[in-house]
Amino acid sequence: MLTPNRIKELILSNPEVCDVSIEIQEDKWIINCVADSEMVDRMEKRQIQVWGRAWGNAYESGRKIIKKKPNFDFSGYHSSFNGEEFTYEEMIDWFRSTKENLLSIHPKSGRLLELGSGMGMVIHEMRDHCRKIVASDVSQYAIKKLEATSEKNKWDNVEILKGDAKSILGKINCKFDTIVLNTVIQYFPSLIYLDDVLTKAKQRLNADGAIYIGDIRQQDLLRNFKLAVRYANLSDSADVSTLKKQVDNDINNEKEMLYHPIWFHRWAKKNSGIYAITKLRSGEKSPVEMKNYRYDAILRFFKKPLSSFKYITINNVNDYSELKNILLLGHSAFLIKSIRNGRIADLLQLENKYFHLNTSKDKREPIIPADLAKLAENFGYAVNILCNVEGLSDSFSCAFLKKNEESQWPSFLADLSKKMADVKMEKPMLYPKYLAAHSKIKNIVYQQLKEVLPNGSFRLQIS
Repeated sequence: MLTPNRIKELILSNPEVCDVSIEIQEDKWIINCVADSEMVDRMEKRQIQVWGRAWGNAYESGRKIIKKKPNFDFSGYHSSFNGEEFTYEEMIDWFRSTKENLLSIHPKSGRLLELGSGMGMVIHEMRDHCRKIVASDVSQYAIKKLEATSEKNKWDNVEILKGDAKSILGKINCKFDTIVLNTVIQYFPSLIYLDDVLTKAKQRLNADGAIYIGDIRQQDLLRNFKLAVRYANLSDSADVSTLKKQVDNDINNEKEMLYHPIWFHRWAKKNSGIYAITKLRSGEKSPVEMKNYRYDAILRFFKKPLSSFKYITINNVNDYSELKNILLLGHSAFLIKSIRNGRIADLLQLENKYFHLNTSKDKREPIIPADLAKLAENFGYAVNILCNVEGLSDSFSCAFLKKNEESQWPSFLADLSKKMADVKMEKPMLYPKYLAAHSKIKNIVYQQLKEVLPNGSFRLQIS
């Protein structure tokens, strides 16, 4: 008969596991394994190398979409809908959102560190706004191209380093005003790795500095995105059952990391002197998947406690007419918590139909974020179009400030961040559910236990 001690010995025969605890609850074995940290570190490094080689190959073989800007290279960016590279116009519109956000937080003539520079999009657009740029990438091909471009264009204020994000932060000793991770964290090997990177990045920031995390894949919209891709390529003969199976299979085969916006607010709350801003990306001409299913996070740091700030909260709006009436009231500062997202409203209805979600039909008029921004500007307001402050995926939120009150943005957004950190989430805030290295270790142990314990008689957890 197998005893807990025998099971422990069996599991600990794996070098990937350093400790095991076992409880028996209602005839079920609850087995908790602690992954060996050095082994996890090696597995994470291997995954980083895999992504580095993959992007190096994409850069090398990709077609350069260079028509109007020399050295502006979008190689490697392909549509999930048809497999083709995005057009130059689409990518310029997509990158405009990144540049706008960076210029809004980066001080003139400041120091900037980019972790994951790729072919240098951020460098090309930001080098004239920086006293110093340190650019880095894990791809050897990208580094060589950046070095050649830097030498050709005599970029005296650009330094180029090879390495992954965590290793670069461990090498440098200087401080920066802005640290950039653009289109990068979906390739990180785990949430633990991201947490380590952000913690080290915080130590490398000047007072009142910021971390910009761009183009984040949104976890709570994953199924809707997979459905959109499948539905766009649906054959006439396909039935609902087949479509649902295909979508579920696509989700299970997802290799990149996706994050819920609330996670960044919780990270900010546990790190003193920080607030988070999670924003929808602008640019209505951007590729659908990069406009509708991704967002940006900005982690802002402050030296002194921010003053309290009063604003009016409006729960939702039903249509454009009601939105205009609210703007006519002339409040100096207000938040609309829930605005039906016109970018994805039709696809969310489709998801409800095929997956029989327990949601009532939303009768509100869908509102396009760009239209809202233009309307607000006509009434003298500046806006921050945000991911939903209650963690909902079908709506976005919007903070409004009269343009002569814009100095109050830090206090306004810091208060919202604090409230978002306390939102209760029933579902996991990232995907895949298990971190890459831990998932591999869990599979090894699970297969081992299946041979000695009856199916359904145990529950395995890896930490």
